[in-house]
Amino acid sequence: MDCFDFSRPWNYSDLVVLCQSGVTFHAHKCVLSMWSDTLASEISERIAEGETKTSHMELEAYRHNPEDMREFLEAIYPPNKPINGIYEILAIKWLCTRHI
Repeated sequence: MDCFDFSRPWNYSDLVVLCQSGVTFHAHKCVLSMWSDTLASEISERIAEGETKTSHMELEAYRHNPEDMREFLEAIYPPNKPINGIYEILAIKWLCTRHI
């Protein structure tokens, strides 16, 4: 199930995630920051280093294969898809533990 086409800019995307084999995904800094403390920290550091909040930002994730990155993005963008937890997604973990 493809929920969005992350391969090209869409709906004011302001971040490009660079994965293995040169595969790129277009996303939104605010969405990634909401769902992952790890990515929120990295994005905040990049902004503090001089990249403005409105600039196009590239995030290097070369250690991740494109399939894993797509799975992550599909999990955080509606309609949500189950995820295996590779990015410390605390909000999802917290909600899940409340219902177990």
